Amino acid sequence: MPTETEEYDAQRAAEYDQVYEKPERQEDLAALSNLVTSALVGRNVLDIAAGTGFWTERSADVARSTMACDNNEETLGVARSRRTWPTPPSAVPSRR
Repeated sequence: MPTETEEYDAQRAAEYDQVYEKPERQEDLAALSNLVTSALVGRNVLDIAAGTGFWTERSADVARSTMACDNNEETLGVARSRRTWPTPPSAVPSRR
């Protein structure tokens, strides 16, 4: 049974990445992206609660391997659409 948060996420999955498009955030996003990717070069990355895969995609460019999971199919649909993944982002069922 989905929680209220899961339903909220599902309804807004297509909107989440809009925050990354805001001009006032570009400088900070570039700095954070450089920090994250430099820390993950050559590593095996497990992205838990990957959501739309915005950060998963960045780690996948530099990591040895990247696996993403989330409990929301709608946000993972956005993640899957970003690129061709060797191991597509997968859903993890909620435990209740």
